[in-house]
Amino acid sequence: MPARIAATLSRYPWLVDETDGVVAGYAYAGIALPNPASGLDRPGHEAAGFEPIGVCHGEGFKHGHWIDVSWWHLLLQPPPPDPAPPIPFPELDG
Repeated sequence: MPARIAATLSRYPWLVDETDGVVAGYAYAGIALPNPASGLDRPGHEAAGFEPIGVCHGEGFKHGHWIDVSWWHLLLQPPPPDPAPPIPFPELDG
């Protein structure tokens, strides 16, 4: 994962939830379909414990044509029973 983050961070953002210095979760883009050469195809995601949650048709443009993008989910830990309210975007630092 560190190599994947380093390779994409200059062009695409990563959203990370950090609690007390520990990564609690992160958001990452979906995978282009088909995409077997990248190792991010369906069997690769399933082997890592991800579950498919949907496909957006014609969402991405790659190699001169429109492609479908598959979205996957992996719950890293149970959600807290009483979460803090979200911080409004204008109040975020930086």
